[in-house]
Amino acid sequence: TFNQILEMDEPGECEFSQSIVEGFFEQAEETITSMKEELENKELEKLSSLGHFLKGSSATLGLVK
Repeated sequence: TFNQILEMDEPGECEFSQSIVEGFFEQAEETITSMKEELENKELEKLSSLGHFLKGSSATLGLVK
């Protein structure tokens, strides 16, 4: 969960968790762009795979509904 990521930061610092979150959003942006392309191309299997990947990345950070 995200609390576990926060625990990996040095006391009084948030560099590690910040880099993880920034990396996630960069990766999510690229994945969503790819998903739009696959949807336009009607490549539903690839779209599903990308959605699964994004869901897994989100869950790793504890971003679940």
